[in-house]
Amino acid sequence: MILYADVLFGVNLSMDLLSLGLTASLTRRKIGKFRLFAAASLGALGATVMTAVPGIGRGASALCGVLLSAGMAAAAFGWKDPRRLLADSVILWGAGCALGGLLTLFSEIGTPVYAGGDGFPILYLGAAAVSFLWTRVRRRVAENRTVRVRIEAAGRKEELTGLCDTGSFAADPIGGIPAILVKRKAVPILSELAESAAAGKAESGIRVRMIPVRGLGGERLLTGFVPDRTFVGDAEVRAAVAVDGEGESYGGAEALVPARLIP
Repeated sequence: MILYADVLFGVNLSMDLLSLGLTASLTRRKIGKFRLFAAASLGALGATVMTAVPGIGRGASALCGVLLSAGMAAAAFGWKDPRRLLADSVILWGAGCALGGLLTLFSEIGTPVYAGGDGFPILYLGAAAVSFLWTRVRRRVAENRTVRVRIEAAGRKEELTGLCDTGSFAADPIGGIPAILVKRKAVPILSELAESAAAGKAESGIRVRMIPVRGLGGERLLTGFVPDRTFVGDAEVRAAVAVDGEGESYGGAEALVPARLIP
């Protein structure tokens, strides 16, 4: 058997790029181009090496595939939170299985992503179904989840209750980081400092942003800022704050936190 490593690497690279993109879409996470290609290259290199190793059994191949999936998830989305890493790995595995299984169904040639050998497409589609159900369960749990949010800016520390918002895509238009919607009355001093700085009335030391937010009433432009430090639960995250003065209920909470910031 003649093995063209460059072709095999290229095919796996393209499949891994698609799998990572699908995973980011399912988890509503953003991923930078560098991390995307680094993770995909890691997966493609690992798959190429696995294929080139003679006599590797199905058990060892499956174990290597699981470890490779976890390594790709860590490279793409981070590894500080073990629970999130596990979830990302499962969803990435399922995304790769879905793409590999579908290709096998349609073409009946080649080896599906992470397979390391021939296999029935139904097994890969089954794994994809498990991944899909995992994602749905995580979203359902997250919809009613509340967390403590701590914001540090301009020498002040504010703590408030945040409600997970699975439908929020608000983000800082400059840095692209997710934005937490906060009731104005929950952070009155920081709100006044941000609004004064935005109007050019005072030098507050706050990095002011105008953050677009889409809701049921259409798109609004809210005054916001980038805190010095932001904590969701016990995890420090990179996030902006959009100050909302219209008095929405927020489900009884004081802030709406994008699901991708929830540990």
